Amino acid sequence: MWWVLSGTLHISCRVSDGPGRPDQPSSGQPSSGQLRTIQLGAGRATVLDKGVRVSVRRQQGTVALGYRSRTEDLLPFDREAPVSTGTVPADWEDALIGQFAESLSYLRAGRTLRPAAVPVLHRPPLPLDPAARAAARIMVEDPAAPAGVAELASAVFLSPSTLNRRFREDTSLTVGAWRSRLRISVAAEYLREPGSTLESAAHQVGLSSASSLCRLFRTVAGTTPARSCRADPPEDGPRPPGETRATVRSTWPRTNRLHVLVWAFRGNCRATVGETAVDVEEGRLVWLPAGVPNHLTTDPGGMVLPVGARAGRVHGIRRPVPVPGRPDRDRLLDVIGREYDPLAAERTDTVDGWFYAFLSEEPGPSEQGGEQGGEQGRQQSGEQGREGSAAGGDDSGLRESRVLERLLDDFRRDPTRNLTAQEWAEIAGCSVAELREALDVFGIPRVRRWAGHLRMVAARRLLLSGVPVAAVAHHLGYSGSASFSHVFRRAHGVGPRDFLGYA
Repeated sequence: MWWVLSGTLHISCRVSDGPGRPDQPSSGQPSSGQLRTIQLGAGRATVLDKGVRVSVRRQQGTVALGYRSRTEDLLPFDREAPVSTGTVPADWEDALIGQFAESLSYLRAGRTLRPAAVPVLHRPPLPLDPAARAAARIMVEDPAAPAGVAELASAVFLSPSTLNRRFREDTSLTVGAWRSRLRISVAAEYLREPGSTLESAAHQVGLSSASSLCRLFRTVAGTTPARSCRADPPEDGPRPPGETRATVRSTWPRTNRLHVLVWAFRGNCRATVGETAVDVEEGRLVWLPAGVPNHLTTDPGGMVLPVGARAGRVHGIRRPVPVPGRPDRDRLLDVIGREYDPLAAERTDTVDGWFYAFLSEEPGPSEQGGEQGGEQGRQQSGEQGREGSAAGGDDSGLRESRVLERLLDDFRRDPTRNLTAQEWAEIAGCSVAELREALDVFGIPRVRRWAGHLRMVAARRLLLSGVPVAAVAHHLGYSGSASFSHVFRRAHGVGPRDFLGYA
C-alpha cells in the first residue's frame, strides 16, 4: 500500500495477464501484462496485489508511507482489482499509521478493534490471487448457489486442492470457511432490512432453514442473528477501526544489533536501556544503543515508531540518548517513509545527522586510548597540547559552565555553523564579555578555537565509531575530506586514517 500525505507520488506498475488456461499453448515467456501509471496526490492511496511489478518515484517534498498491507487490514476504500486507488478521509489517518506501525512488527500489541460492543460482521477479504479472486466473485454474486469446491475450481481452471491452497495463503481460510463468513455477512445485512425474517435470510444465502442459519452464526461468529442485527449498521463508506480501550503497548525485551532511533508518535513512553530509564514526551526522539538490553512501554493508547537504524561501534553508551528538540511531525513521517520504504529503503541525511550527534555524545574506554595517542602527537608544541587537553580532550568540564552548556547543546544540533562571538553570545543569552570570561576559565582564548576543539572531539569519536572520513567531514561542516584531513592533522599530528590505525 502507498499512501500520500502531501506532495505527489508517481507509481508505474505492470499487472500480469492472470492465470493461464490449460487449453492455451504456452510460449515459454512470462506475460508482460499492461503498463499503468498512477499519479497520487495528497490524501490518496493505492493498494497493489502481490505479484504486481512496480516502481515508485517521489517528487521533491512528497511525504508518503508505503507498507505491506495484510489481507485482514480494513481500508478506506474497496480493494476490488489488482491495483485499487481511492481517497483516504481525514479520520482514517491515525488508523493507517497504526497499520504502518504494525507492518514493522516493532510494538507488541493486539489488533485494534471496533469500539462497538456488538461486532459488525464484515464480508471476508477477497483473495489476492487472480484465479482465487475470480472464484470468490462467483460466490459473492450468488451466495445461494449450490456450487461446491470442485465446481468452483473447474470454473477458474484449477484443481480443488490448488484453489483451497491459494485461498489459505491469501485469506487464511479454506474455500468452505470463506463461503461461511460470506453467508453470515450477507444474511446480517439482509436482516437489517424492514420486514426480513430468519427464514427468508436463510434462503437468501442458500441454507435450508432458520435453525441452520442460527447454527452457522454461532459456529462462525460466536453470536446470534438477532444480536448481530443490533450492531451499528455500516455507514456509506468503511469506518476507520478504533480501539475498544486505551491499551498499554510495549516492545519485546531485546538487545539491538543496530543503534535504533524511536519516536514517541502518540502519547509519552518510557525507554529503559540497561539499568537506566528515561521518560520520553510525545513528539520527542530517543536513541537506543546497540548491544544493551532495552525495553519500551507506552502510555495507554500511545504508539512509538522506529525512525531509522544505523550500524556503528560505540563504547561506553549504555543509556537512552534523547535527541534535542521536537522535530516537525511531517518531516519525521517523510523520514520514516523513506527509511522504511518497502520497495527501496533510503538512508536519509536527517537520520545520519542525528546519528553522528549521538556517536559524539559520550566517550568510551577505547576512545580515551585514542585521545592519549592524539595527545602524544601534540607534545611537539607544549602550549597547543595543554589547550587541547583542556578544551578538546574531554568536554565534561565545559558542562560546569551554564553559558558553555547552552553553547554545547546548540553546537551538537548543528556543528557545521561558523558563528561570531556576538552570535554565540546571543545564543547563550549573555554578553560577549561574559562569554569570553567563561572561555578563559578553561584556557580558551577565542570562540573559534573552542568550536574547533569541539569538532575535533566529535571527529575522534565518529572515526572510532566506524563512520567514514568523508561522512565525518560532511557532518562537521568541512568542504571535503582534504580540508578536514588538513585540520585533523594539524590538531593531532596524524591524519584521520593514520589516527585510526594508531588508535
